[in-house]
Amino acid sequence: MTHRSVITGTMATPHHTRWLNAMDDSLERYLHGTSQDINTGQDINTGQDIDTDTPEDLTDTLAAR
Repeated sequence: MTHRSVITGTMATPHHTRWLNAMDDSLERYLHGTSQDINTGQDINTGQDIDTDTPEDLTDTLAAR
């Protein structure tokens, strides 16, 4: 999803990563994370779904921090 600037009227470019995965601020994700199609959630290079975390996985990740 893109949005129009209320000041300039220009459309923003789509971000390369879905917002939920962009919240992973780990060094590992920053250095080695994959870019994904924001409409499908698939890896841009392989076409595989990379948003496969279950709610339990996310809870475990947050609890570990």
